[in-house]
Amino acid sequence: GLLLLAGILQGVMVSLNGQMGNYFSLFGICFFVHAIALVLLLAYLLAKRQTLRFAGAPWYVYLVGVMGIAIVASSSLLNGFFNSINRMTNVRAGKLFGTANGALINYVEATVLSLLLMLVLKNGKELSWGYIVSVPWWVYLGSICGLLAQLLQIVGTLRSNTLVSSILMLAGNLGMSLTLDYVFYGTFSLLRAAGIFLILAGMALVEKEKTAEAQTAAEEK
Repeated sequence: GLLLLAGILQGVMVSLNGQMGNYFSLFGICFFVHAIALVLLLAYLLAKRQTLRFAGAPWYVYLVGVMGIAIVASSSLLNGFFNSINRMTNVRAGKLFGTANGALINYVEATVLSLLLMLVLKNGKELSWGYIVSVPWWVYLGSICGLLAQLLQIVGTLRSNTLVSSILMLAGNLGMSLTLDYVFYGTFSLLRAAGIFLILAGMALVEKEKTAEAQTAAEEK
């Protein structure tokens, strides 16, 4: 359930970030999406008085935010590659430091890196307060959806495995995309709907087989 919800939130985030593209550059979108989530995450950690701890992890865990920006900047083929690695690294960070602390690494790195890229590409005008408030407020909600999706993804994957989490999140993402396309654009993709059905049917079959194997193993003992 958590992973399907994470996928649904990702679908909403993608839709809102697409609308954000009408107002901001590519790395401008990255900056605001991550910066807003970073502020919310820090506020949560401070309110809970949680200790910020980041030491003792393998080196690649500290590159999770860099990989997130690489996903945005890469081609479709590399995007899928980086996305899979990024998902596993986020889960690893969550396991080592806790869900919120693990996510914090991603948001700090991605915020700083996307800000630097904005300035290098001379898109700094997007940082002016007047410009920021001129953008419709609801466009920024994609950041909240993305943060919730990542936290749910970390928790859900720790309870299952990477393959299951990827499939369930994909199903949730596609399902929400299908719904949003129908609601806002009046379009419906039968092929995409069939794909979602097959994904869920495949997951149900795999879980049924696992349950049967577990029962057989228990009976043999």
